[in-house]
Amino acid sequence: MLIKETKLVEQEVLREVVCNCCGRTLETDENGYYEDFLHLEKTWGYGAHQDGLQEEADLCEDCWEKIKRMFRLSTEL
Repeated sequence: MLIKETKLVEQEVLREVVCNCCGRTLETDENGYYEDFLHLEKTWGYGAHQDGLQEEADLCEDCWEKIKRMFRLSTEL
């Protein structure tokens, strides 16, 4: 026998994605999928000047391309 009950469950839902570099809110398509973006997360390790600091950022594709141009070495594999 299946015994069921109804529960209300809180769920974290993505409301919007904003580029940390240019401040633009990314668009969604007709299915609710966001345009592609780069998500970065970093927890600085022991001995770093920012030891223990946790940071995250989201970058739109245009801003990521601008940042890559500053690199001396290519990011392509």
